[in-house]
This record gives sequence, structure tokens and C-alpha cells, in this order.
Amino acid sequence: MKKLKIVSIVVFILSVLLFGAYTLKEKTGKDQTRPVFAMDTDSVQVSVNDGGEALLEGITVTDAHDGDITDSLIVESVGPFDEEGNRVIRYAAIDSDNHIVHASRKLAYTDYTDPVFHLDRPLTFPVDTTDLLAGVSAQDCIDGDLTDSIQIIPNEDIDTSQAGVIGARLKVVNSAGGSSELPVSIEIYDNYVNSRLPRLSLKEYLVYLEKGESFNASDYLQSAVIDGTEYAFVQKNGTYGKADSDEKAESRTIDHSRVVTTGSVDTNTAGCYEIIYSLEDAVSGTGTGSVRMYVVVTEGGTK
Repeated sequence: MKKLKIVSIVVFILSVLLFGAYTLKEKTGKDQTRPVFAMDTDSVQVSVNDGGEALLEGITVTDAHDGDITDSLIVESVGPFDEEGNRVIRYAAIDSDNHIVHASRKLAYTDYTDPVFHLDRPLTFPVDTTDLLAGVSAQDCIDGDLTDSIQIIPNEDIDTSQAGVIGARLKVVNSAGGSSELPVSIEIYDNYVNSRLPRLSLKEYLVYLEKGESFNASDYLQSAVIDGTEYAFVQKNGTYGKADSDEKAESRTIDHSRVVTTGSVDTNTAGCYEIIYSLEDAVSGTGTGSVRMYVVVTEGGTK
């Protein structure tokens, strides 16, 4: 029994020695050096339209055992914008011994612009409406269509059960953290009252201008429906108000001068401006209709 115990101890000691020898061999036989990054610069400038390969330019990765392993280089992540408008790219590379190394550098876009909104129709809706974003969309140079990400941030509680005007901001944020906001006035109207008023249509309901560009509010007038009849806007000599019972549909026009505009745009100052167009039916006396347009004056260039 005593001999068996001694043999067991010897076997155990031999096992430990063999395991230690094997582990040492594994460690000494495996390359312990780690790959090394080399970068031409600690930042890179690219277009938002450039592919992923542009983010890898100017970087090489070498390993003492494998040599050049730049082919293993990948973009691990691209962070959000910082306060200076830059992003941080995080890279990773791996050698044949599964050593993973990381590096990072700054990314600056040469042509980035914040998301933009589009309005296909006025922000006017009947009482009890359930969709205050009808006709609103957003596009972004990085993510493309951001329409599903648009938020309405009201200045006060939203109540669509009564006619009135709701002050609010439209907001959208892209995947890089770039955002845009548009202050708007959302009009809730009574169907019966609104159906009798003149209805104005514009060529655009939201216009983006760079600082210094010219702006003329009347250039965006398109047509008006007055007492059930549609008129196209013209500079002068419109047929609206003339006693001509034989007037043809294609010749029904109305002068720009009949429209009153409220609000102004300072194209030398970046910001969002609201213009209200109003038209009174001076012939049939159906009332005064109005429509809003928004003008965003930008600094121009990239962020």
C-alpha cells in the first residue's frame, strides 16, 4: 500500500514536469511580438461619397514574424462627430498568431453638410388629424433618407381637436450625430371654414439658400383657387376680377400684386425665416386665404 502511494506521487510529479515542459515549449515556440501600425498622418480627409478603402489610405501594418500584414487591416468603427466636426476611426489588424492590435486617427469630411428637410405641401391639416408629418421628408449626405427619424418637438401641448396654430420644431439626427432643426408653424383648420377660403399653392414650401443669395418671395407663387376656380400667377395683366364670361380655363390668371407677404428674409444672416402669403378674394368675398413658406439661409460650405 505504501509503495502504491509512493508510485502515485512520482507519477503526479512527472505529469507536472511534463505539462510544464509542454507549456514552456508552446510559449517559446510561439511568436510573442505584436504587429505595429505606421500612418502617414494622424488624420485623414475624405469625401462623404468615398468608399471604405479611402479610410485605409496611408496606413501599413507590419509584424516581426509575418512581415507586411496590411491586408488584415479593417475599420473597426467610426465614432460620432466631436465638437470640432471630426470623427474618430478605430482600426484593427491581426497576425498569424492571432495577436490583434488597434489604432485610431481623426476623420474630417471635405464636403459634409447637415441633413436637410423637404416639404411637399403646406403644414396645414384638418381638425383631428393623426399625421402632422405628411409631406415632410429629410435627406442626409451620409445616411440618405432620414424621413423615418424626423421628430416633432412642440413648443406646447399638441391639440389637434381645435383649429389653431401649433409652434414646433422638426428635428432629425444622422448616424454620425449630425443634426438639423427647423422651426415651423403647424396650422390646424376647420374643414368647413377652410373650404371657402382662397387656397394658394407655391412652387416650393421650403427653400435653402447660401448667405448672399438673392430671394424674391413672389418668384415662388404658383396658383390660387378662388371660389372654386384656379388661377395661375402672373406678373401683371391677370384675368382675375375682369368681367369676361367667356374666359377660358388656360387663360385664368391673377397678378402677383394681389398677394400680401408678411415676414422678411435677411440673406446675409444665417437662420430660418417664415414668410406668410395672404390672398383676399376681393371679387366674390369668400375671405382671405394664406400659406406659409420657410427659407433657411446657411453659411455655405461644409460643417
